[in-house]
Amino acid sequence: MRLRAFPFPMICGGILGVCAICIYWFVTSVSLAELSDLSGETYRVDPYIRSAQCLQEMGHVAAAVKLRALSYTKNAEDAEKIAVLCRMLFVQRHGLDFRRPTLGGAGFIGGTANSDWPLEPIEIVDGIPFKIVWAYSNVGAPPQPREYVRYCMANCDWSKTRFKPKTVLQKRTALAKLISSPKWRKPLEERDRQFFAAQIE
Repeated sequence: MRLRAFPFPMICGGILGVCAICIYWFVTSVSLAELSDLSGETYRVDPYIRSAQCLQEMGHVAAAVKLRALSYTKNAEDAEKIAVLCRMLFVQRHGLDFRRPTLGGAGFIGGTANSDWPLEPIEIVDGIPFKIVWAYSNVGAPPQPREYVRYCMANCDWSKTRFKPKTVLQKRTALAKLISSPKWRKPLEERDRQFFAAQIE
């Protein structure tokens, strides 16, 4: 019995087709609708951790495709969500700045300022992205998420921190570290503590 030999171009085409299907499946598996807004006190860490994990598991190519697709939005709330994902997925490249997203004027907690939070609007503690601003006051032109995604891809490196779901104990431990951080310039009020605690529910 003779085995049928397939031409090399046909084999390559089949492999590329499978890869395209896999990338399409991954690319469609992350949705901004699943992420909580940064406005008010509705922000939750778990959806962001899941989305970041999914994007990292895609690999750089598919993740870049997905981020670009997500960035073509005119919704200001979506722009904030994309900014959080970028702050989780990228890190500062040696010799370059990792500039903050243009989301507006930030209302920081505990008497802190921009200089205290290099990953504003979040602070990553043990792989958990806590929101560290009350809200943003949008003045002037609306944020352009596609510009920020393009900036990150051109000027930053992919983070080596691998995001994965956290247990209740892990989240509470990270919360305690955040609350006891030496960055706070004045004691946190009970409202501040509740604001952070709600994020890990």
